[in-house]
Amino acid sequence: MTIGISKDLTVIGLEEEVTEGTYIAPQAATSYVQPLDGGYSVNGSKETKSRSILSGTFGQARARVGIKNAEFQLNLEAKASGVEGEKPESDLLFKNLLGTSRQVTGTQTSGTTHTTTVINFADTSAFAVGDIVVVKEAGAHVCSPIKAIVVNVSIELVVAAGSAYSDNVVVSKCTTYLGSNDQNDYKSLSVSMYQGNEILDAGIGVRPSSFSLSGFSTGELASFEFSGDGLSFNREDGAAPHSPTYSDATPPLILSACVYENNGTAIDINDMSISISHSNSFILSTCSEDGRIGSRKTGKREVTGTINPYLDDTSVARWTSFDQNTPFDLFAYAANPSSVAGEFELGSVFGVYLPNCIITSNTIADLEGILVEELEFTSDGSESGEENEIYISFI
Repeated sequence: MTIGISKDLTVIGLEEEVTEGTYIAPQAATSYVQPLDGGYSVNGSKETKSRSILSGTFGQARARVGIKNAEFQLNLEAKASGVEGEKPESDLLFKNLLGTSRQVTGTQTSGTTHTTTVINFADTSAFAVGDIVVVKEAGAHVCSPIKAIVVNVSIELVVAAGSAYSDNVVVSKCTTYLGSNDQNDYKSLSVSMYQGNEILDAGIGVRPSSFSLSGFSTGELASFEFSGDGLSFNREDGAAPHSPTYSDATPPLILSACVYENNGTAIDINDMSISISHSNSFILSTCSEDGRIGSRKTGKREVTGTINPYLDDTSVARWTSFDQNTPFDLFAYAANPSSVAGEFELGSVFGVYLPNCIITSNTIADLEGILVEELEFTSDGSESGEENEIYISFI
């Protein structure tokens, strides 16, 4: 027996389960993710059922132990895949939190005679509203969501370029995550945490239920923080079945990481946060050894966030927006610069687009002696509730 296991050797694998609640070990060297130090756990627990019986003593009769629960946390660097438009390391977590994903799988070459926001395409079938793309104008890349499409005529972007786009300009690939209303799109996961690459802590039938974009602050490294719960757990002796292959992508610093409101108006802020929650409810069965046989997404998805724009000495527009419940859109991205001035390193870009926000709190705060508006907001599905609240893309 060897006592003492090094935390630094820990590796973590994720797999989508074929049958909910049936554990699947990592299937390939690419099935692993790199968590932030201290930002990972699988914690198992069991419900305790006390026995209130008279035994002629003041002693407590031994309780029975019932339904299992597995809680998990995974905090990852906020980064893309390192390859333009490919799925990031966090793919299974985003997909099964929001429900679905889609891809622009090839770069798209435009037609001619564009404006600063409208790019003409004879074939627009590769694109969808909400996709966040990079327009590869030489020396002047632009990252923007697509807000409208005229089929086989043009796409319209939220963020305007400094001048009309060149003829035959190229638009990037991307992978975009968005909400789904189909329960079948939400798959359960097996989470394999090989502690010190010696002991397996397994979360089984796990579903992500919350997400936070944290650390999106000037000069910092942001993080993607996921948590959720599952049907069961297990611990056993054993190392990972592979030597993991990780992406060599580096996370962007939150510098030249622009935030836009109200249809592409750039704003100066020091900090932004975004959270998503979508609860899981369990299907219980007396016939089950563990008590739980499955889980489903229930209730409404909640998307909330905060920003802190500097107080404007000529306008109270955000107060008016708050006071009158005026909707606005919000878009933010981060990217590593390329070696060419004005261009991004493709494969490093991620963006978040919230098309329908409402300010729920507006207070004035002190940021090192400078006044800012501390805004809390929600993003909803518009008046009808039928639109997507959030799009997250990797380019």
